[in-house]
Amino acid sequence: MQLLSVASVAVLAIVGLAVGVRLLVLARRNRAWPEALIGIALSTMPLGFGFIVGGIALAPKSPPGGLFLMCTGSLILNLGGVAPAIFTHRVFRPESRAARLACLMIFGSAMFSWIGNGLGMGYRFDLESGTFSVLAGLTRATALSWAAIESFIYWRTMQRRLSLGLTDAIVTNRFALWTIGTGLGGVSVVAALVSELLGGGAAASAPIQLLISLAGLGASAAFVLAFIPPASYQRWVASRAH
Repeated sequence: MQLLSVASVAVLAIVGLAVGVRLLVLARRNRAWPEALIGIALSTMPLGFGFIVGGIALAPKSPPGGLFLMCTGSLILNLGGVAPAIFTHRVFRPESRAARLACLMIFGSAMFSWIGNGLGMGYRFDLESGTFSVLAGLTRATALSWAAIESFIYWRTMQRRLSLGLTDAIVTNRFALWTIGTGLGGVSVVAALVSELLGGGAAASAPIQLLISLAGLGASAAFVLAFIPPASYQRWVASRAH
């Protein structure tokens, strides 16, 4: 179980960095906000944890340096967790005041949890969890769940257009994969929170750890197929539309 958990985290980190960087490069070239926001959402997880791990390693030799890296890493994770909400607002609900307000609330919750977590725990984000850690997780889960719901609704609309020959099968499939990826990401975050609230005992958390691992691997596969799909997969999607 431990090996599966480590493998899931490693795969998700590699995929997040590879796909995220690719989308950020594409966004810079095309000046495209959607690609930039997805790139930020995917790349900040491995980047943020990288800073935190570096801070943990540096802390014994240089406490201020370790503190800075851990604070920076946690901030990156919190900001990255907001990106799916901004993407959802900009792509699916650009004129909605409620969606704009939801984005502001998610951003405010992320910053509040980061500041409260740091002040309450001495910025030892890696060693303890508490109320603000739970709030940070709930904030991320909310952003991912919202993204999944809106993408699913849009995918259903795209399916109807596809049946009329008004859109592209690859693009339609990409919305389905984004739904799966963000949905499984939300499941993984909620499961991790449940594991924390149960105390993280081995017997109690084994099924939850399995769920987290499988959700992480499923999300990784969805993101790869959505943004760096093999040619064989694209041909398969196109053939199913005919």
